[in-house]
Amino acid sequence: MNINTAIQSFSSLNGIKVTQNGNTTKDINKSKNSEEISININSKTLNTLNLLSSLEKQTFLKAYDRSYTNPDTEAANKKLKKHYKKMNEENKSFPNPEQHIWNKYHNPKYEYYAKDMNRIEREIAYNQELSQLEGRYQSFHYDDYSIKNMKAVNHDVDVAQEKAYYRDKVNNQFQQLLDKYGIEMPKDKNISFTIDPYDYKVNVSGIEDKSLASLLEDVLNTADNSKELFSHIYKSTNDNNSQITLEKNEKSRIFHEIKEKTGYDLRDLENKDGKFLTPDGTDILEPYKQAIIKSKDIPEEYKGLVYESYAKKLNEVAKKGFENVPDMFLSIDYKNGSFYDIGQSENFGTGKTKWIDELKASKPQTWAEAFRTDKYSIDNENKQNIIQEALNLKEVKFSAVSFDGKSLFEKYGNNIELMKLELMQKYLLGKDNSEMDKKFYEFLKEWEDNKVKEIT
Repeated sequence: MNINTAIQSFSSLNGIKVTQNGNTTKDINKSKNSEEISININSKTLNTLNLLSSLEKQTFLKAYDRSYTNPDTEAANKKLKKHYKKMNEENKSFPNPEQHIWNKYHNPKYEYYAKDMNRIEREIAYNQELSQLEGRYQSFHYDDYSIKNMKAVNHDVDVAQEKAYYRDKVNNQFQQLLDKYGIEMPKDKNISFTIDPYDYKVNVSGIEDKSLASLLEDVLNTADNSKELFSHIYKSTNDNNSQITLEKNEKSRIFHEIKEKTGYDLRDLENKDGKFLTPDGTDILEPYKQAIIKSKDIPEEYKGLVYESYAKKLNEVAKKGFENVPDMFLSIDYKNGSFYDIGQSENFGTGKTKWIDELKASKPQTWAEAFRTDKYSIDNENKQNIIQEALNLKEVKFSAVSFDGKSLFEKYGNNIELMKLELMQKYLLGKDNSEMDKKFYEFLKEWEDNKVKEIT
């Protein structure tokens, strides 16, 4: 085998020894084994490697930074704020502002009665104006009469627009990373990036130039770039993405939870008799429990719930065996300056988002139209009746379920996850005998089963 001598060399992060061309050659004993693979590179590639070795680690990619805003939501909030500021000034001009507000929305014979509003709109306006008068903060409602003819924001459309927004940002950030290290991507070439869910190491495929593929891996594996790309892929998936299953997702989550709280890597622990054992033979759940107890990030009232939830998931993995549960490797394609989703029909890559416009066009266009069809426009009383019937609680008024002075649905009606946590905490933990607790448990179990069906 002949290689160039009088050369300059550098070892990449992946253990590949790269060398710059010299002018003379020398034979090497072919039988001599080496862990290094020597390849010739040009001066530009060498400069890139030198940058990788000398520059301070920098994370260019940001999967999520809270910078997204929906212009239609912003417009609605702006009008609502302006409207209720004006209403508050008008209400204060009356001798008894509070009585005036009550009459305006509850007394049909009152001169200023809001006859053009329906019952729900009057109730919203009444509560909003009263809170303004008393100086209390109250979030706005989008089924408010004052914005009913403004452009509506559909949840599914907004989620899709947000994902497309962050795709554009990540595309630009990736280009900045490439520019920083002087890397040029081949044109019209489909390149795939695959990332493991534990160490977040990137594997590049689709490039014949192995030195370029290695450089791309080194660049992405610098700082938290690969972790951020993994997170971006995950956040861009839909419920039917073929790369993700509930089992894979739960395995990844419990791995990072245990490592974050205890410092132990489940892959390094002995998996015996349905348990993960530390080097001294201790069940990993013991140090994990202590970490939960000492944690300052988890509210005291939720520590028991958090521990039980993760302990259950860990036991499931331990019984099956870590190696027997599939891993959630995530992949994404790249071509001509943009990343493209795989494993799902919805794509957020450049030139592939026409479906979002079509989805938006198929939805109600104004807030008034939206709340005639949106299931969340059902008032609290109807919601309570539906759940009460589902739980078969004939004598229990669901309005009695309250937190911080607000009914269950006023506070958590649109967030089933938080509602679930509150219900479990308030009614299940430590209360196993009452009929109401059992009904709640059946309801939550049914909800869990439905979520599993949706994901799988």
